[in-house]
Amino acid sequence: MKSTSATSRSTSRRTPASGGKTAARPSLRAQGERTRQLIVKAATRLLLEGGGFDFTLRAVAREAKIGVSNLQYYFPDRRELLRAVMAPVVESYLADLGGGPGGDAPPREMVARLVERWLQDARDPRKMSLMWQFASLAGFDPECRRLFEECYEALVGGVARLIERISPEFGAADSRRCAAMLVAMTDGLGFQMRAAAGRGAPYLRELDDSLRMAVEAMLERNLFRAAGRARGGKRS
Repeated sequence: MKSTSATSRSTSRRTPASGGKTAARPSLRAQGERTRQLIVKAATRLLLEGGGFDFTLRAVAREAKIGVSNLQYYFPDRRELLRAVMAPVVESYLADLGGGPGGDAPPREMVARLVERWLQDARDPRKMSLMWQFASLAGFDPECRRLFEECYEALVGGVARLIERISPEFGAADSRRCAAMLVAMTDGLGFQMRAAAGRGAPYLRELDDSLRMAVEAMLERNLFRAAGRARGGKRS
């Protein structure tokens, strides 16, 4: 007759169906997910309250009241932990780029949806604080900078593809420049609102329609193609 310990060990053997991974009991998977979410919440809280300089694995483990080795089981380095913290914000934009739950919406509608999300998030202190700290970390931490660039590459690339579908005459290069400018405008507006929080800066009020009109002008008037021709004329 097998001992209790032997039986226990047999339940954790690797199986072909698990793709080489240990077949975990449902209760253990649920516990692991709870621990993972506990870590992400602690990391988010620490990033918002302490900023990038305090965002270390040791500090997050202390905030979550677990050991560093336990934390690293779920997130081996700071980059992966930051990825999990930023995932809800980044994935919401990527979902809009993918057409959202309604399927493949027309590209102009998808751009309009993105602009509305940007405007909404620009007034969300928590989301803008997270983006603020994300950008701050990217400024001095090479691993976080790579993650920052990866996220923005996905966002700018997705917007550029939508713009090229809306205005095929733009071409790939002009569509990308237009997308980069659109993302920069919305980021700048959000950061300005975050910096001006509590000061009631009058120049930031009622900018929603101005941003919408600026985006529409970029799409309709092919400003970047005109700028390219101007640069070419100067060189000649």
